[in-house]
Amino acid sequence: MKPQKVEIAGEYYTQNEESLDLSGKGLKEIPDFRDFTKLKFINLYNNRIREITNLPPGIEELILDANEITEIPDLKGYTKLWKLFLRKNKISKLVIDNLPLTIHSLFLADNQITQIEKPAAKGRQQEGICLWLVIH
Repeated sequence: MKPQKVEIAGEYYTQNEESLDLSGKGLKEIPDFRDFTKLKFINLYNNRIREITNLPPGIEELILDANEITEIPDLKGYTKLWKLFLRKNKISKLVIDNLPLTIHSLFLADNQITQIEKPAAKGRQQEGICLWLVIH
């Protein structure tokens, strides 16, 4: 049986894709990737996305630079996510507890961050996180 094709921004993709480049497509939301079980890398740079939703379960690297995102939701369930790009958005608060323990690199330069909320649980350890943050 052939994999089902899904239309995204005028182009067709199968649910067997391992990486997608959807940069500059004018997307207002993240397409529903929840059934894309092999998808590990998504580039959504330079769109108009406001919320982080509909991610594939095995996502490892996600580029959401230059969008309109205002907050980082609870991403703890994405246990393979290790690199997250969120530069040039509208994020004002970073909640460490919303990040999966697998995050190694988090890029947040050129946001409006005024508050960083430390982990609530004393036993939570974020080993080796590289946080790229520029506060003006």
